[in-house]
Amino acid sequence: LEFRRVLFRSIREVMDAGQSADILEGFPTSAIDRIELIKGPGSVLYGSDAFTGVVNIITRKPTEKGATISAMATPEGGRRGDASFQMASGDLKISQSITYNRFEMVDAIYTFRNHTTGATWPIPIHMAPTSYGAHTQIDYKEFNAFVGYAQTTNFTRVSGLLDQALQEKAYANLGYSHVVNDWWNVSVNAGITRTEAWTDSFPNIQRSSYEALGEVTNFFAIGKGKAVVGALMSHRNGEERNWLLDISANQADFTGFSGYTQVSYP
Repeated sequence: LEFRRVLFRSIREVMDAGQSADILEGFPTSAIDRIELIKGPGSVLYGSDAFTGVVNIITRKPTEKGATISAMATPEGGRRGDASFQMASGDLKISQSITYNRFEMVDAIYTFRNHTTGATWPIPIHMAPTSYGAHTQIDYKEFNAFVGYAQTTNFTRVSGLLDQALQEKAYANLGYSHVVNDWWNVSVNAGITRTEAWTDSFPNIQRSSYEALGEVTNFFAIGKGKAVVGALMSHRNGEERNWLLDISANQADFTGFSGYTQVSYP
């Protein structure tokens, strides 16, 4: 997500290689200004998990007053609603977007194969995925913030083994930018992303993780040259459990610090 010109925030999930179905299906489209698809490695700009490509969701800035509402339905049971509201009063600007999606029911036949005997038999699958989410952005003078939530649920039955799989993500960020003088700007940000995922039955997965970070970036103009100096602290923690057996299947805990600088001269 990009908030203002210089703020990018990763909303990855740290326990499962960055799963993002909740955001891709539950993020309000009315909050989006545009989407950039970056092919290939992008770790320098977007973080360590951006080694195959990046889907960069650039949100609208809350600069105007007004509201929009859209809705649609299909004969097969699909439903979609999206609404946004923007308010501006002096230095205070607020944008709120919400969405709800219920996809059409999918009926299919899954051919199950026993790898030991080679026998196969058909298993009916019935799916009706749903998703919803909300996103709020606030600007006030030199402060900016955003907070959001997204959830996606797949109702699936495969011979009674898998009934429901759910993913949800909550995120928040608070930032402050200040022009110190003609040659020095500073930006400070703190954010957190939390992800939950679980299944109602087999394979009995319950996953919980979060990533918190703090960042300070200084922008300098020295003569005709420019320089960027910054520091970042990141903490990741997560666990995957089998809730039926109440045992931990995987754990992650990481704290990292980094500093960076870049100097350019025409």
